[in-house]
Amino acid sequence: MPVHPHPPHPPLNTSHAAGSPLAGTECILLVEDENALRSLSARVLERYGYRVLEARHGRDALAICEAYPGPIDVVVTDVMMPEMGGGELVTRLRALRPGKSMHVLFISGYLEADLSRQGVIDAAATFVQKPVTPSALIGRLRELLDGGGAP
Repeated sequence: MPVHPHPPHPPLNTSHAAGSPLAGTECILLVEDENALRSLSARVLERYGYRVLEARHGRDALAICEAYPGPIDVVVTDVMMPEMGGGELVTRLRALRPGKSMHVLFISGYLEADLSRQGVIDAAATFVQKPVTPSALIGRLRELLDGGGAP
């Protein structure tokens, strides 16, 4: 039986997604330890034309980054994950690809101010709060790619 990256799901309400000004073709490394959220986020991103590399946790993301020969334009990562948090992951990913521009979008159920105050993420980090709606995810991602945040 063939392996499919995503099980069949009912269609998302993303009418005209590919023709949307929020659509893109960039490569996204999506790192999320919650399977359902990762799957839904990947489907949303793919409907908008993005290429998505999915990772269940930090170790997966590092292995994918090492093996993937093309550019990774954005890392979309949960902040708090078992074994390796998003901040440490981003530091290690950037070490694997020195000199390459790689934007980062952090996602968390924790408040951004609390994460920043505790030093978990930089105060200037691009962030979106869980629960993440498809429009919030795509909007922040496009904003980041179009110059709304530093790589």
